[in-house]
Amino acid sequence: MEELKISWLVDVEVFDRLQFKDYLHGLNELVKEFSGEFVKEFSLPEIVEGDWRPRTLLLIFEFEDKAYFNRFKNSSQLRNLRYQFNDVASFKSVIMR
Repeated sequence: MEELKISWLVDVEVFDRLQFKDYLHGLNELVKEFSGEFVKEFSLPEIVEGDWRPRTLLLIFEFEDKAYFNRFKNSSQLRNLRYQFNDVASFKSVIMR
C-alpha cells in the first residue's frame, strides 16, 4: 500500500514580521531538503465555527510521507533554525493525511 502524503498545518503568531520573512525563507528551503513543499499561506483568519483561535498566519506544507516529515521535524537543521529565530514567532501545528 502506498504511503499517503502528509499535510503539516502550522498556526503562527508572528512577533517580528521582518525577521519572520527570513525565517520562512529558511524554513521553505529546509522543507524542500526533506521532500516537502510549501503549499499555501493564509493570513487574517475568520472564525466561522467552533472555538479554534488561529493567530496571525496559517501555513500549509506537504511531505511525501510521514517518514520524510519525521526526519524533517527531528532534524538538527530545524532545531538550529528555530533557535536562530527563537523570538520571531510562536507555533502550534498538526499533521493530517
